[in-house]
Amino acid sequence: MDIRQIRTFVYVAELQSFTRASAFLHISQPALSRQIRILENEVGIKLFHRSGHGVEITEQGRVLLDRCVSFLNQFESLRTGFEPKAHSLYCSGEVTVGLPVPATRFIGQDFLARFKKKHLGISLKIAEGFNPLIHEWLLSGSIDLAILYGSFSSSILGRELLAVEDLFAIGAATPENLARSTISAAELVKETLILPHRPHILRTIVDELGSDASIIEVNAITLMFEMARSGQGYAILPGNALNPAIATGDVVALKIKNPTLNWEVGIWHSNLQELSEPVQLVRDMIREEVVHMVEKRRWSACLAADLKLTKRSNSL
Repeated sequence: MDIRQIRTFVYVAELQSFTRASAFLHISQPALSRQIRILENEVGIKLFHRSGHGVEITEQGRVLLDRCVSFLNQFESLRTGFEPKAHSLYCSGEVTVGLPVPATRFIGQDFLARFKKKHLGISLKIAEGFNPLIHEWLLSGSIDLAILYGSFSSSILGRELLAVEDLFAIGAATPENLARSTISAAELVKETLILPHRPHILRTIVDELGSDASIIEVNAITLMFEMARSGQGYAILPGNALNPAIATGDVVALKIKNPTLNWEVGIWHSNLQELSEPVQLVRDMIREEVVHMVEKRRWSACLAADLKLTKRSNSL
């Protein structure tokens, strides 16, 4: 057993696909399959159940996965453990945060300006993308932190829940839409929906409704909005993503009911290495910004229980 086999196994388990892991690790699929087969022979257990939809880790495989992630974490600590650590008041470094487009409303230029003023030595960079792409950036180490929507199982990544945010049906400002403030899920799935491709979390949420809705697949929020505004269908988005357009009457945001559709908003990091001091400072200020946005009603979301407790303890 060597480090390559361990890494391959961990990333196949994380991505739940030999094809995606092959592309992510930049090795051929036959070579990747061979590494997994050798590892299975060495440990004497079957690691994955294979199907046409990907792979699912076995119960015994999950036990090995936990040990492998722990090993990789220790290996990374050993590799970086001799780097000097700053303990001065002046902290320096570079931190990159991956953000989906809606999150740029609360982690935008005002936030960046305040952060720069407070932490002169830290270069904070923003990388914008859709959930699946940001997920891969975090796995590869291209970014240090990520705001991601939804909840999914991961041994490599850790999450802190920030808030739960309602989703709205964004449609044209027609007389019918202007006369109402809500739409039922049953009504909505009879309409044409404008949604990103799978495996985006919005598609997963709609798929869970068990509907055969007509869907136009668009992987650009600006285009989703323009199509909804022109009456080509309804985009499903968080209200904060389009607040200015909603305020001017360009579009209508209808609250979805029976059931209410929402998603969890979390801040994610890699479990394979310790968070540096600059990364921790960025994470802490994002937490503070989320609390501030919700308290000032600039973001319509429900704070996570842990953030509520933090806010309460800080006010005592």
